[in-house]
Amino acid sequence: FWYRDNYKELTALEIEHLETMGHRPRPGDNLIFVGGGPLPFSALDYFFQTGANITVVESDHLAAQLSSALLRQLNLTGNIKVQHAAGEMFDYKGATHLIVAALVQDEHLVIQRALDTAALSVIGARSADGLRSILYPPLHMATQDLSIKCTGSSSVNERVVNTLVTFEPRQVRHVGS
Repeated sequence: FWYRDNYKELTALEIEHLETMGHRPRPGDNLIFVGGGPLPFSALDYFFQTGANITVVESDHLAAQLSSALLRQLNLTGNIKVQHAAGEMFDYKGATHLIVAALVQDEHLVIQRALDTAALSVIGARSADGLRSILYPPLHMATQDLSIKCTGSSSVNERVVNTLVTFEPRQVRHVGS
C-alpha cells in the first residue's frame, strides 16, 4: 500500500511526542484508537512500536468488519481488538490512552465520553495544518468545556500529513472505583 510508510512514520513521531510528555504507551497499557477505518495501520503501528493493548473503535460497520478480517489474517486479534461502536457511546473503562483519528466527527463528544468512563492519562487528537488540511481537517475543538489542558503536538515533516495534538485531564479521575 503506497501510503503505508506515512502511518509508520506518523505513529513514530506521535510516540516520540508522548514519550517526551511521560506518556509513552507500554505493554500492559490500554490504548483506544477511535476511527481506525478499514485498514488499521495506526493501530498496527502503535502495537508494533509500543506493545500496548490496542482497541480500535470504529463506527462504520463495514470498516470494522474489514479491519477485523485483516487482523485475523495477520494473527493479531489477541493484541488488537476491533469494536463496532460510535466513539461518543463507547465505554472506555480501563483505557489509559485515547487517540482520536482526524476524520472522526464530534471529537469533543468522543473525548467527553472517554473522560466520563475512564481514568485516562493522555488524550490525543489528530489534526492537520496548512495545505495538509486539504486531506484531513484541522482540529477545531473547544477544550475549556472538557476539563483538559493542551500539552503540545507531535512534530511533522514533509512526508507526514497529520500531527497529534495532546491533552491531559485537568485532574485524574478514578472512574468506577
